[in-house]
Amino acid sequence: MKEEFRKPFPIKKSQLVGGYHDKHSPGPSRTVPRFPSSRTEGRKPIQCYGCGTPGVVKSKCPTCTRTNEMVTEVNCMTLFNLNSDLYPSSVIVLKIFGEKIAVCADTGASHTIAGEKLFKFLQEHGIIFKNKVISFMMADGIWQTITALRTVVDLYIEGKVIPTEFLVLPEAKRN
Repeated sequence: MKEEFRKPFPIKKSQLVGGYHDKHSPGPSRTVPRFPSSRTEGRKPIQCYGCGTPGVVKSKCPTCTRTNEMVTEVNCMTLFNLNSDLYPSSVIVLKIFGEKIAVCADTGASHTIAGEKLFKFLQEHGIIFKNKVISFMMADGIWQTITALRTVVDLYIEGKVIPTEFLVLPEAKRN
């Protein structure tokens, strides 16, 4: 014969102290303390704010939640593609010392900055640079004052000669 190892804990009958005792519940009697909750006093019972079904919130309401409903998300995109064999609008072909070169032009710029390659090209052609102290604002909004190099070179654009001042930022590399 198997011995029963699980034995029920003895339940002591205790006096009710601010508690609640259900005389109609089956099983051993237990004292369950019941205290009035200040969080729910004076509140209306929970009900669906969509249809008013008592005891449920709208997200769990069987009346308001459609079971066979599919959620569809729509995004609208308009894409355009332009194929062109021409140079992009910011690239200008010009002549310096008889050689055609393509340069990136910023039409809103107040100064013309020569990058590292153009600076070396101009040096190879004997162009002399002079120091010029300039102040400018960086992309992060901080003003800097530096000594740049300056020269004026004749550019040939669309059959016209345009004397252009170039500034070289000596600290800038691979620009």
